[in-house]
Amino acid sequence: MLIGRATTLAAIALLASPVSARPAGCDALDGAAIIAEDGTYLGKIADEYDQKSIFNKYGTYGNPYAPKSIWNDYGQYGSEYSNKSARSEYTSTPPKIIVSGKVVGFLSRNKYKSGSIDPLILGVACYGYEPD
Repeated sequence: MLIGRATTLAAIALLASPVSARPAGCDALDGAAIIAEDGTYLGKIADEYDQKSIFNKYGTYGNPYAPKSIWNDYGQYGSEYSNKSARSEYTSTPPKIIVSGKVVGFLSRNKYKSGSIDPLILGVACYGYEPD
């Protein structure tokens, strides 16, 4: 089941893969949609060149100033204080990771939320994301 794998994906990827190789577990999340608890589309998991990617710093969903970006420190989906945010350590309602219409996990820094994967660890381990 992907939920269990999503929780440990980044740790396994960082420890088990050569620095130059992309972890195989990353493929399972390629193209996954990110949907907020309120139903708002927040982009998708893809490389930095995809316009809808949460890792495209110049795109609608990866830009740190965009209202629907999980990287917007002051936005409801990126603030460390918002209950809708992927970057809140305490949220009980983080964005969902959707693959083929099914929830497979959550994009969240909340280590107590089952099925969560930290967006920063995912970005670094799978997509070479470099935070500002």
